[in-house]
Amino acid sequence: MPEDVGGSLRGAAHFPDGRLIYSHWSGDVYSGEEPPEGVCTLASGTIGALDVFAEPSMESEAFAYLVPGNYADVLARTVDGWYWIDASTATDTTTGKAATGWGWVAAEYSIELFGPCGEVPLTGP
Repeated sequence: MPEDVGGSLRGAAHFPDGRLIYSHWSGDVYSGEEPPEGVCTLASGTIGALDVFAEPSMESEAFAYLVPGNYADVLARTVDGWYWIDASTATDTTTGKAATGWGWVAAEYSIELFGPCGEVPLTGP
């Protein structure tokens, strides 16, 4: 798949009499670039977007989401499976534009880590 593809796909049925019927269901497809080398980054490990929370808690506000194909720099991690990320590659849930600041992603979601993530500092209690 080429880099930087995003959007919905649907099927089309072409009939001999010239009719064209499109499927009602569509699937979203995203592709991105390769993760940067030498930096610990995090990405969605599924076809779904990852919620980015304001605090390392499921009760916290999910203010952004990271779509598959985008990578976020990991700044720190907790012993209980939360990753503090640079949210600038995520999408703000309110505006639909690039998010700002930092946020937390839970390891209980399907995530993939790339780069030297063992060097990322631990934070928290």
